[in-house]
Amino acid sequence: MLTSNIGEAAAMVHSRDGLAARDIELFFAPVLFLDEGLTPPSGHGFSIAVVCLQPRSVGKLTLRSSDPLEYPDIDPAFVTDPEDLRVLVKGVEQMRRVVASAPLRDIAERERALAMKT
Repeated sequence: MLTSNIGEAAAMVHSRDGLAARDIELFFAPVLFLDEGLTPPSGHGFSIAVVCLQPRSVGKLTLRSSDPLEYPDIDPAFVTDPEDLRVLVKGVEQMRRVVASAPLRDIAERERALAMKT
């Protein structure tokens, strides 16, 4: 278990034709990854994460004071640009096509979770 960084495979793909660069990463892990890894898996499985590689959404970091030890306010503003949501939806569609292909379809019983933290 300690010989792996968990991410055993990745694919960089396009959300649509005509893009100069790939804008989606599909990240495969041979383990159930729940609650950002904080919840122990309750069985066998695998996880595929969908990543928007070129997000348009822009977050904000604001200093609370001049004290360098005080934590700043961080607003990541995830998926505030509609294009980011479109890319992520296309990524989920592609991930589902991967799981529906052999040999994964032979071991995938069901989709367990589709989650995005905002």
